[in-house]
Amino acid sequence: ARTGQTVLLYNGQPAAACYHAISSGHTEASQNVWGGQLPYLCGVDSAWDKFADGYEVTIQYSAEQVRTALEELGLTPDDSPESWVAASTWDKAGYVRTLELCGQMVSGLDVRKALDLRSTCFAIAWRGGQFVITTRGYGHGVGLSQYGAKAMAEGGAGWEDILGYYFPGTEIAS
Repeated sequence: ARTGQTVLLYNGQPAAACYHAISSGHTEASQNVWGGQLPYLCGVDSAWDKFADGYEVTIQYSAEQVRTALEELGLTPDDSPESWVAASTWDKAGYVRTLELCGQMVSGLDVRKALDLRSTCFAIAWRGGQFVITTRGYGHGVGLSQYGAKAMAEGGAGWEDILGYYFPGTEIAS
């Protein structure tokens, strides 16, 4: 399809056409990642993503690796790694909003950055003398999922329909 000289608009203004590789199965709302609420970046179902290669990835970190990351976050871990991680809260899309680490609440975004995780949709547990972290999705999760868009196109959706789905309330202008 030809898309040259085409722009995505919201209320007559250019829209931020954010994208990521793979969502958690539901895209993330902009305010949960960057703080500013944009109505067309509200988060939509993207169940196709659950079938993507690399949708779910499990990694292991040693206690020392996690200790270093926690210290970079300004936390002071004790000598009991099994006690470092407590309760988490998730948003409706499955992304970690907050995580209790070493007795302090830390944002999921900060943990993602500190541990270099693929996504803020993750679960962390102490098992067998190491931290086991499972992530779902890849990227910040806001806007268009590249995998979901590909699946929609393979199912016969046109690019205009795909943009309209991932950016509700927007319009396409030439």
